[in-house]
Amino acid sequence: MDWQDKYLCSRIERGSYSIAWLIKEIKSMWFLFVHSIFPHRRPTEPNCDLPEINDGSNKTYDICLDIFNQADNRINLLEDKAIKIITYVTALFALESFVLVNFASQIIKYCITVSMLLLLLSIFISFRCVNVKFRKTLFVLDLYSLEEENPKSNFDIAVISRNLLSAAIYNQNVADNTADILKSARNTLALALLVGTIGITLSMVYSDRKPQVVTIQNQVTTSGIEEIVKEQNSLIQSLIEQNRESSKLKKDVELIKQEQQRLMNELQQLKDVAGR
Repeated sequence: MDWQDKYLCSRIERGSYSIAWLIKEIKSMWFLFVHSIFPHRRPTEPNCDLPEINDGSNKTYDICLDIFNQADNRINLLEDKAIKIITYVTALFALESFVLVNFASQIIKYCITVSMLLLLLSIFISFRCVNVKFRKTLFVLDLYSLEEENPKSNFDIAVISRNLLSAAIYNQNVADNTADILKSARNTLALALLVGTIGITLSMVYSDRKPQVVTIQNQVTTSGIEEIVKEQNSLIQSLIEQNRESSKLKKDVELIKQEQQRLMNELQQLKDVAGR
């Protein structure tokens, strides 16, 4: 036997897919979806406590602390993944909003609307994975027996190591639940992406933006244009005649004023002669 076959893992084979497998996956997705949208109870402690640790060495403490840190860091990584999903969902939501506003096909609008609703659900589910509060750490009560009348300290390394392991088990349970919720958010995002891709593809193939044909009901003929031109010319000629008559009247008024002024001057001269 070759050393690779003996000491290394075998190659990951392709899985078998069938109708039963598909139905099982759909049921699993639906179960996670229902689990992720409804409120959850507070995590509970294990039914039995861990056995006492007899070895109180620093090596034992380091191992227990490493296990605790792994569980705590796993929750942090899941929170980071949830934030990334929220970023992807926001970008996809903006793209689908643009398609929804700019294309008028009813089928496209239905697909995009359903996809946007799924995106909103994905955002809601992802937010449940951010800032996970149910974490267990060491606190004062793990180091002091404050419930007694005379509190005593308990800084035994074996006891602290055991408490770290208990907190790690508790946090791993919280991380498992957070991972299930995050998986549901990813499933919802994938479904929204599938429906949105169908809508965007239909918008590219069957766009309703067609050129509008404008029909002119009142058609203008050549004879009509000639009549309009004649009417405008006659109107211009009448305006010119009126302007001429107005100028003549102005001249007559000026002559009358001059004659009136002359008569006034002669009358004044006669008055001056009569006064002498």
